[in-house]
Amino acid sequence: MKKRTVYPIIATEYHNQEGHYYVATSPTLPELTTREASVELLTVAAKADIQQLMCHPAVAMDQAPKHWRLTANQHVFAITVTR
Repeated sequence: MKKRTVYPIIATEYHNQEGHYYVATSPTLPELTTREASVELLTVAAKADIQQLMCHPAVAMDQAPKHWRLTANQHVFAITVTR
């Protein structure tokens, strides 16, 4: 049976001289940094990056999103990976 794991990501929205884009990071996967033009593309790219990172042992950090300090331009998404 395949195992499903949910990884939370924080999507930060940017409007600056480089344009309008989103960056995904995760306190549970410090190696994750993904940048895309939309939230939809970001979640797809983050899932692909998480699947690649799953090949390497990750350091588990605080997995309770209620402890995370988010700014107004950040949102939490859950990425489900099946392996």
